[in-house]
Amino acid sequence: MKSLRRALKILGLVGCGALIGAVVCGMMWHKTMSSISSTALLEIAVDARLLQQGQADLVLERKASALPRLVQQLDSVDRRYLSEETYNITLWVVQRYYEECDTEVPAAIKPILDALPPEPPRICELKRQPQGKEPETPEPDVVPSKAAPEPQTSDLDKAVSIAIAKSADARKPGGEFKLIGAQQIFLDGKYVWRITFKPVRLLPDDPSTGEIGAGGEVFVNVDIKTEEAIVLYGE
Repeated sequence: MKSLRRALKILGLVGCGALIGAVVCGMMWHKTMSSISSTALLEIAVDARLLQQGQADLVLERKASALPRLVQQLDSVDRRYLSEETYNITLWVVQRYYEECDTEVPAAIKPILDALPPEPPRICELKRQPQGKEPETPEPDVVPSKAAPEPQTSDLDKAVSIAIAKSADARKPGGEFKLIGAQQIFLDGKYVWRITFKPVRLLPDDPSTGEIGAGGEVFVNVDIKTEEAIVLYGE
């Protein structure tokens, strides 16, 4: 009987410890997220005030000067919590800023950006490509083993057809859906097509003035070589 009481006391202590630990972790998480939200709100307010005062150059300078520090933090701290796809997409955008603005990449983050795999072509680039024109030859420093395959219109059509068929059941509960995006992404060592659908009810009648409703997306990752497709859901 004494042994049973002792065991129950130990279980009670362990349970109380676990509960206290969960509460403390929850408080720390909320404290961290609140700090991040406060900093983001502060940044937005400062930038909005500067833009209102016609000081766009100062806003650009503030944003550009913060990039190296944020890239280093993403690579050294945050990377372990991100998927490879999210990590690459985030840094591709940073890389595109330096390339398109003809700005020299800071030495502190140049090795990080140089180590990225080549960014696959975006759907807007595919649409701008004239019919019958061969895709441009990649730059010499592109690693051949990871270079994106040359996008063909037939490949895109095939990917969309597979995505529509494979996601039919997933799209039924949300009513009518509309194709809003198609992009090649580097995932699990190969390039696949990501086809994105969104409920029509969340899309504005006039995209130039209306706001797009949040969530509801259905993503389909399509490997056109094997015709395999994985259906994912937005929040």
